[in-house]
Amino acid sequence: MKGPRLTDTQSRGMRDGTTGYATGTPCLVKDSRGHAIASGERYRLTAGDRPFDLGVSPVISEILLVTVTVLLAVAVAASLFGLFPVPYAEEETPEILEIVSISHFSDAEKLTYAGIITLKNVGHEDIRNREHGMYILVNEERTRAVIETLSSSDFIPTHHYGVRLLKGAGPHGDVWEAGASGVVDLSDKMVQAGDLVTVEVYHRGTGDIISRSELYAPSVFVQ
Repeated sequence: MKGPRLTDTQSRGMRDGTTGYATGTPCLVKDSRGHAIASGERYRLTAGDRPFDLGVSPVISEILLVTVTVLLAVAVAASLFGLFPVPYAEEETPEILEIVSISHFSDAEKLTYAGIITLKNVGHEDIRNREHGMYILVNEERTRAVIETLSSSDFIPTHHYGVRLLKGAGPHGDVWEAGASGVVDLSDKMVQAGDLVTVEVYHRGTGDIISRSELYAPSVFVQ
C-alpha cells in the first residue's frame, strides 16, 4: 500500500533540512548536538566531504602501482623466454691466424717490397686447411690475391694470382695446428711501407669469416 503523497509544504520542509520516510512524515536531520542541519550543509557533509571521496587518490595510486608491477613482471618473463628480441652488440671476428710480421725484403735480403706475411695459429683449435681460404686486404680493400685453400700441397695447382708461395708448418698437411706458423709470400710491391694489411680466413663452404687479423707494414729506412 502506498503512503500518502507529500504536500508542497512537506517538500519545502525537506529542502530546509528534513527528510521523509515512506509515511510521508518529515523528519529533521540533526547534528551531534541535536541541531537541525540545513540542506546545503547536509549535502556537503553527505556528498562533497564523504570519506569515499577522500580515499579516491590512494585507491587510484594502488591500482596504478599494481598495474605497473604486473606489466614489469610480464616484460621480464617475456625477455627470459625469448618472446621479445633483446638487442645485443655484434661479436667481433676472432683472431685465430695472427699476423706476426710483414717483411719487405726477399730471401736474398733485397728490398723488393716482397710482402712476406708470417701467420701463427694463436687459437686453441686446429684449422682444417682444405676447408678454408684466405682474403688479403691492403688499407681495408681486398686485393686480387687469391688463396682458395690453406693447404700448401693443394695450393700449388690452383690459380693463385698475386700470391707466390704458401709454405710452413701450418699449411703443411690437413690441419693448421694451434701454435704452428706459416708464410704467405705475395707478389712484390703489393704491400708498401705503412700499409694496413688485413688477413681474413673464410670457410669455403659457408663463406663465413672465422678469423681476422691486421697489422701495419713496417717503415723502411734506406741508408
